[in-house]
Amino acid sequence: MHALKCMMGAIFVALLSACTTVTTFDSEEDIKAAYYRAEGPPSLTLVTSINSRNNSGAHSALIINGDQRVVFDPAGSWTHPSVPENSDVLYGMTPEALAGYLGFQAGHPFYAVFQELDVSADIAAQAIAWAQTAKPVAQAACARSISILLRDLGYTQIRQSWFPKALSRDFQTIPGVNTRLIFDPEPEEPYKAPGFTPVESS
Repeated sequence: MHALKCMMGAIFVALLSACTTVTTFDSEEDIKAAYYRAEGPPSLTLVTSINSRNNSGAHSALIINGDQRVVFDPAGSWTHPSVPENSDVLYGMTPEALAGYLGFQAGHPFYAVFQELDVSADIAAQAIAWAQTAKPVAQAACARSISILLRDLGYTQIRQSWFPKALSRDFQTIPGVNTRLIFDPEPEEPYKAPGFTPVESS
């Protein structure tokens, strides 16, 4: 089960869509208990799920690594019992949880473009605060909400967009972005996009 096209005017299959209108609010106790701080510098990582059959953008999400690692997953449908959620923010993103999330976004016939940018601790904190205070994101507005967040952080090269691939292209213009692809470890039809090095998900 995986996300289908998450963009304005797309046709959705309810049971397969990663862009939903379902909003979850887990307790503050569960969120605090799931707190996880990852190693490495503060960073923003844009995850773009793409359908390898027609090369269309499917979903956008933002991994924020600050005083804790969370995923801003606007209108997303991935869940796990160990990962509490409040509105569109996923908490407790341990390496195992993150691998599960990325495996969902990159499962056949999809692959995920993974664009990481090191930022200051202040920028990471602002990003987490923005995501935590945002209203639940409407269906098909995943890319739009992230583009607004990034522009509010000062990345003016990001245009407000409804389209995951357009957002990914703009994010790539930020100096210092490191890009790789993540694939289903056992794809039925391996897809190799030109200009990228495939990296298997763990």
